[in-house]
Amino acid sequence: SFVGQKTSALNYLSRVLEASNAPETSLRQKYRNYAEALQIFSDGKLYNAAKPISLESVRLADKLNDSMYKTLSRSNAGIAYAQAGHFTQAREWTNDGMEKAKMMSDELTRKRMTAYSYLASGYIE
Repeated sequence: SFVGQKTSALNYLSRVLEASNAPETSLRQKYRNYAEALQIFSDGKLYNAAKPISLESVRLADKLNDSMYKTLSRSNAGIAYAQAGHFTQAREWTNDGMEKAKMMSDELTRKRMTAYSYLASGYIE
């Protein structure tokens, strides 16, 4: 929980983002680090700080060319933008996440990612 542990969470966040810049850090690990950072910013109600982190997650997901990460990153960007009060961009990101989810070949994964995208759109409505 972020409440009552703000300093510890921000110190952890600093270490996570610093580790992401290390040359030996894989793209997949960088994506996971940024996804974790996004969650910490959101939990701490640092919504405007979460927006650029969400965009970096999208960029990393695209670079990895991983359909699940593409879906998750866009849905999470939608949540970040909605929490910051930018509903038009939030809707664009969640819609993009839903489109990516619907294109997944594995039926079970497609259903799960579509459901996740619909849940993310709940932040807008």
